[in-house]
Amino acid sequence: MPRSTSRPSACWLLAIGMFFKGLGMGFMVQNLVLAMQNTVKVTDIGTASASAALFRSVGGAAGVAALRAMYETAFGDATGVVFTTSAFVVVVVLLCIALIREVSLSTTV
Repeated sequence: MPRSTSRPSACWLLAIGMFFKGLGMGFMVQNLVLAMQNTVKVTDIGTASASAALFRSVGGAAGVAALRAMYETAFGDATGVVFTTSAFVVVVVLLCIALIREVSLSTTV
């Protein structure tokens, strides 16, 4: 970590949280890409896939920048603030994913 916080955080606890976040994202991203590719016309799959990758990259960069800014401005309890905010965002994203309309997979190309 670039700066130390006033309260020491257990590295193993942070590592476990990051592991489960990465595991959850790994299981979810491919399914979301498949769902997105299933809802567009065959001729638009490349454009839709590229757009999804672009928005995922830009969103990730914006999220990292926002969390870094929060980390820099929050004194003392910075790590807790950042992880609490991240947990809130995860809950919102899960609710949005739960509201995605279910579409059966296409069987033709």
